Amino acid sequence: MSGPSAVRQFRHYLPVFPYYAGGRISISWFDGRHEDFVDASKRIAAHGTSRLKHQIGSPVVTINGHRAISETNVIIMVRARTGAGEIDTSSYARFYDWLVKVNGVWKFAERVGVYEKDRIDPVSSAQGPKGTPTI
Repeated sequence: MSGPSAVRQFRHYLPVFPYYAGGRISISWFDGRHEDFVDASKRIAAHGTSRLKHQIGSPVVTINGHRAISETNVIIMVRARTGAGEIDTSSYARFYDWLVKVNGVWKFAERVGVYEKDRIDPVSSAQGPKGTPTI
């Protein structure tokens, strides 16, 4: 989904992921405040230049009083147009989330992405390296 409808989706999902005022997010393409991340994501969605999907695993959460840490496996898949043609990328990572309980509500204080492996595949086998056998 891209364009204006994708931007509208952010309003739907924001209440699901309450963030702590002044919280931070550090991932492959962004390092800064949660609020700025949301704005940057809206701009990317409005351009509609790539399609992406997150496959998110079940989090493992450790709670200590009013604080918690969560580790979640994730695969981020992106289809994008490049000068060499259309490609699919897959990034295998873990999200570490530090949460804090404020007035009975868990809020994201910080998210850090730890990237383990990336993969790039041409969408069309005709775009592959020379000498690649065709099936």
